[in-house]
Amino acid sequence: MRPAEAVSRSDAPGEKGGCVRRALVVEDEAGVRGLMALLLTLDGFEVTEESSLPRAERLLDPGYRYDLIVTDYHLREGPPCTLSARARRLHPGVRVILTSGIRASELNCACSPHCYSSFLPKPFTIESFRTAIREEFEHD
Repeated sequence: MRPAEAVSRSDAPGEKGGCVRRALVVEDEAGVRGLMALLLTLDGFEVTEESSLPRAERLLDPGYRYDLIVTDYHLREGPPCTLSARARRLHPGVRVILTSGIRASELNCACSPHCYSSFLPKPFTIESFRTAIREEFEHD
């Protein structure tokens, strides 16, 4: 759940004195969304879950930084291209992982590779999900 007061990542100390990383998970399948949120929480992220693209877009604001957005390509309202583009405009360092049951080469929209950091094909395993997350932050 997103706190009422906006703070930057650097202002939010973690349990071990480091910074808290924040993740936004956008997935319309509740079970998949819950699993991704659980895995991210276990890996130390503060997680906000959303099932709707419009509501997820409203969560983006300059005063509240997400370090990671994990989003499905096939959302009811359409592909998340505007979400990732807006997130990257507001916070250029945000990582965006796009998931889908189709191959990245089959994406048929403005979600070009520059709109997302990495692509995770579905179905994915717990280990492949966690590996994708680790790889996004391994050079921090």
